[in-house]
Amino acid sequence: MFSKCVMATWFGAILVTAVCLCFSVILLSCQDNSTKVPLELISLALIIVSTITSTKIYLKQNQDKILLGSTATECKINYDLTKQRTYEIVAHELRVPLQIIVSYLGLLRLNNISISRQSSAYEKIDKAVARINSVVDTMLFLASDSQPEFKSEDITIVIEEAVKQIKGLTDNLFVVKRNLDKPVFLDINEPIFTSFLYNILSNAIKYSSTDKPITLGIEQVKTSIIIRISDQGIGIPESELKYLFSPFFRASNAKKIKGTGLGLVVAKKSVEMHSGELSVSSTLGVGTTFTASFPFVV
Repeated sequence: MFSKCVMATWFGAILVTAVCLCFSVILLSCQDNSTKVPLELISLALIIVSTITSTKIYLKQNQDKILLGSTATECKINYDLTKQRTYEIVAHELRVPLQIIVSYLGLLRLNNISISRQSSAYEKIDKAVARINSVVDTMLFLASDSQPEFKSEDITIVIEEAVKQIKGLTDNLFVVKRNLDKPVFLDINEPIFTSFLYNILSNAIKYSSTDKPITLGIEQVKTSIIIRISDQGIGIPESELKYLFSPFFRASNAKKIKGTGLGLVVAKKSVEMHSGELSVSSTLGVGTTFTASFPFVV
């Protein structure tokens, strides 16, 4: 588990770099007065500026809480160890989509561009902005200490609805196994709980072929509710399993597959916010199983 001072270092560096890159794109796009800067890009830059300001205020007001349990020396060591990696991550996760935006803004400057190519360019710009938003939103979630509201929900219904929604986005096969004698109700925050399901299921889809089923099982073991999600995908090297829930980590055999390295971090935090535990087992070339355990009062 990474300390709050490390997360603050990542978060601040990413936001500062993001706003610099956003304004660089805007300035580049304004070199030709005939080019209209997409409103979404300007809005994104303003949102990041606002977020940086509010984050700086929060860190200043809560610096004692953030450093609680971590000495200044530990924070300095953590900062030194992560600074270089942080900027490498920013270069990949934020500069690349912004370069895509620059490229397509250049295309849109052409006078003879067809309507279909214009539409395609705007679609690519929208996707690039959405990717940047996704990274920023994820970091906001990971940096948040706010306590969500919980209410009692039939966990089987919540799981079935999540599977139903994600099935509509893929051709992968899903098998849901319920080993429950009766409905089980857990106190959950449904959006946060389903973010755990979506992230694990999305990984299973991403690293599996469509002809291999993804299995989701739910059962009660004594005073715990166990949810297992298994795929028959590429698997994860055993030596890398211990790093899997680290921010921005990508397994060595997954480098060419699109991803931010944040999905499993979000999934783990989502489970822990429900007083649960998330673990993983995997065999290279065979598949991966994620197991989430939640306390349940009989």
